[in-house]
Amino acid sequence: EGGFNVVHAGIKDIDEWEPFLAEAQKLGVKVVTEFAVDPLPVLERYKSSPAVLAWNLGDEPDGGGIPPEEMAARHDRYKAVDADHPTYQVLCVPDTYARYVHCADLIAPDPYPIHQPDSPTWPAYEAWLAARDAAQAYEHPIIAVPQCFGYANGSWVVPSPAQCRNMTYLALAAGAKGLIYYTYADPGFRVPE
Repeated sequence: EGGFNVVHAGIKDIDEWEPFLAEAQKLGVKVVTEFAVDPLPVLERYKSSPAVLAWNLGDEPDGGGIPPEEMAARHDRYKAVDADHPTYQVLCVPDTYARYVHCADLIAPDPYPIHQPDSPTWPAYEAWLAARDAAQAYEHPIIAVPQCFGYANGSWVVPSPAQCRNMTYLALAAGAKGLIYYTYADPGFRVPE
């Protein structure tokens, strides 16, 4: 209903993905899959689904201490099973982007700048520029992940509509080839609410 055409979702049970992908296809939505199960059987089983857009290698490996060598090895394993779909990787530490951008086909930086109601959005722009510049060496596009969440108790507040709009345009100005907003729903946060 909102006009979105991509969803980034996590698989927790290999059998649940067939009806999920079928519904996504029916709605004209492509899926980037994140894994809470062994990814290789999922890739093998669902790589021919028209709803598949990309496979997520990992969420914020640069912030979680997973070395680039491990992410590159994951990329190679995924491509050995499905060479037709891009790999996708969310990155969160701008100083490490250059070390990780070669590890996936699509780079998705998620600089979440809104910690207070009056937080500026420009740090996100600077992070997207850094990711774009690092990824250009490999001709990999960036998919920006603007902040669309906040929590009553935590280090982030919900961005205002003006802040969301600003981050959207900053991402495009920085050269993003796509947008995936984080998040529609999370424990303690739902966009409709």
